Amino acid sequence: MKHGYFTGDYSLRRPRYVKYFKILRKPIYPFVNDPYNPLTFHRPDGIQIRPLAIMDSDMGTVPRCVRVLIPKDGYLDSYLLHDSGYMQGGYSVSNDGGKTWGHVQLSRKLIDQQLRDCIKAQQAVAEQNRSKNRWWSAITSKPRQANDIITRNAVYRAVRAGGGWIWRRRY
Repeated sequence: MKHGYFTGDYSLRRPRYVKYFKILRKPIYPFVNDPYNPLTFHRPDGIQIRPLAIMDSDMGTVPRCVRVLIPKDGYLDSYLLHDSGYMQGGYSVSNDGGKTWGHVQLSRKLIDQQLRDCIKAQQAVAEQNRSKNRWWSAITSKPRQANDIITRNAVYRAVRAGGGWIWRRRY
């Protein structure tokens, strides 16, 4: 794939709710990566990236007023990988086809850029699946591609603007 792709499986457990700002409650979902077929992002340059085996995730903090444009679960694999990057301060990576894995420390900006790249890859896979199923996809693909660019850049800018306090709290 030109932009990369996800493979593997995982499970999300029942959420627990955490209070923040003293009055609001936020669901936190325990994430468990499948030990035999873990969630893995395959970059176009051959590098593979995996999230932690067990972690907590907010599944992409998307405000309710924006969920019409950006569905909370629309890019779940990307959000999970991003949350793992924030928790580890980097990623578990392999560049030899998954034979050996090591940890790479990354800056917050690089982790956020990887989120944008993962969303781009998920959008490309979705577009490819739509074009196989609908004969009119050639007519509607240009507006959809423009919307995809707006969506992934909106997510990236939101994370850059709002994710700093989470990063500073951990590092």
